[in-house]
Amino acid sequence: MRDMGEPKLKIVAMPSDTNPA
Repeated sequence: MRDMGEPKLKIVAMPSDTNPA
């Protein structure tokens, strides 16, 4: 899990995790 490694990838992969909107 890359919380601060690739925030953009995380938002695209799991929008509910980083961005609930």
